[in-house]
Amino acid sequence: MTSGQPRSAPMTDDEVVEHYLAGTLLRELRRPAITAMQEELHVQLAALHNAKRIDLLAWSVGPGSDKAERGDAFTIQQVYRNAIPHLEIASSEMMELIRRIERRIGDTAVFARGKLPLWIKSAQSRPQEIVDVARSDTDLDREILLHALVALGDEGVAHSFVVLGDARRQAAIAALGAIKPRNAKSGDATLRTLIAIVGEDPDGDVRFTAISAAIELSVLRKMRTLKWTPALIDAATARPCEEIRTALLNGLWRHPELFRSADAKAVLSLACDGDLTSDRLVDMLAATLSGLVGGTHHDEAIDCLSTLLASSGKALPLDGLRALDHHLTTLARPMLFAISVRWFATGDHALCEATSKLIGAAHDQKAFDESLEGFGLTDDQTIVLCHKAVGYMPLAPIVATSFIVAALRAGEKNAEPKLVELLFEALLINFRETVADHLKKIRKADAAYRPARAALRLYRRYERDSKIGTPIKELQPSDYQRSVVRQNRYVANREIRNQAERQSVFFGAIHRSNLLYGRKVISYARGAGEPPTSMELREMSSYIEMPRLQAIDPVGLDWLLYIFRSSKPK
Repeated sequence: MTSGQPRSAPMTDDEVVEHYLAGTLLRELRRPAITAMQEELHVQLAALHNAKRIDLLAWSVGPGSDKAERGDAFTIQQVYRNAIPHLEIASSEMMELIRRIERRIGDTAVFARGKLPLWIKSAQSRPQEIVDVARSDTDLDREILLHALVALGDEGVAHSFVVLGDARRQAAIAALGAIKPRNAKSGDATLRTLIAIVGEDPDGDVRFTAISAAIELSVLRKMRTLKWTPALIDAATARPCEEIRTALLNGLWRHPELFRSADAKAVLSLACDGDLTSDRLVDMLAATLSGLVGGTHHDEAIDCLSTLLASSGKALPLDGLRALDHHLTTLARPMLFAISVRWFATGDHALCEATSKLIGAAHDQKAFDESLEGFGLTDDQTIVLCHKAVGYMPLAPIVATSFIVAALRAGEKNAEPKLVELLFEALLINFRETVADHLKKIRKADAAYRPARAALRLYRRYERDSKIGTPIKELQPSDYQRSVVRQNRYVANREIRNQAERQSVFFGAIHRSNLLYGRKVISYARGAGEPPTSMELREMSSYIEMPRLQAIDPVGLDWLLYIFRSSKPK
């Protein structure tokens, strides 16, 4: 069997030891095998280490270098990920092993660290042994101490480390969030301790840990009252920093049920007042808003998002809040319509642009089947909102039309004539049958049926009167004439390019390649010994309907859109 073939049978203990001594064990571990066989082999390595036939601590360094070869990192992390829970070694040896793995394979060693809790719990006496070592060893790995304290489950022992002034303190604070208190009284005392740390500790990372622990402890206790959340927010707000803001956002995102409306608003406001040039804070804020929008704190999230996007607020671009724009597009249509109405009604340019990006995609137009009734808009505000829909979505006529239809459904008789005029002049004239077909689908029982039909009658009359019986050649050139113009343009462009190349001081200093193209592509993907495959190239095209006035009166159309974008209620 060659080294590149899948293994058909497990290695014996003697074969493993032989490859270990020969320095070929890593090569054998790289050989393809089914997952179950790989895991059994890794457990077998741990058993051989425990029997002192091989030394996995020394093997992690590797022969002659502490750097892994390309492709070895995945194999090494998988070996130790499966072997660590079964190793019988002291805590100091485990720390050294983790350090060696991290030196060799870098950040991917996190997978090996993830198995530390299983290793600590694999021996009943191990948590207490690690805690005993930690009392005198100030350099003990924080993560090992954290898992040992959690496995021990004694909050009193964790509190004894909290009073220390070194790295062990932070591990103990984190452990308090994962240890179930003996009773409600001790749980309240622990929360008071954590809140005091949040308000007084000078280290931002320690305060971050204390906030996370307080929130996790509240979840662990299944608290029905939210009395501790305001106190936690007050302590954090007294001395805010990026770590504090990130910790509170993380808690709000993961456990929104622990936050009242006022609490959620306070956390989001605190985050918005932070350094929004920090990618860490902005990413956490975007993730939190994604989790809240459409949920319990939807209104608070939209208030915060409006502040972030508005040109009169923080003026962040929507695409700067990673993945949030996609999440917004997946909301229920009535909810997305309500957001759009709110942002268009502000008249703020940045919010209107953000709305256009969310709902105004020319290639994916989805009309709203809603009404503006109940939004509390005046006639002037309704008309201006429709102006914004048309002005900011000039290539999404169906979506813009649905806003005007929603306004007509509100039944405001004073606004109706202007809305019918807007349908006719801004949409039907420009997009003709596309908008006309959409309006025809409105049912008779719909409040928008009668004014929509009035707009259609104006459009039909306009189309009938604009038809000229005698063709005008200047307005409709023949295919031959168009072809001649294209040919002349091509010849002129070719001459311009040739003159530019002759006069260029750089053209003679560079290599020139001629790119050939045709109607077929040939691929040798199956190998040099196999015949090539060919694929015919076919036309691909996309279509976006442009406003008719773009050709007839582009200046007038641009001016009209500018007026709509700038309009304000009287």
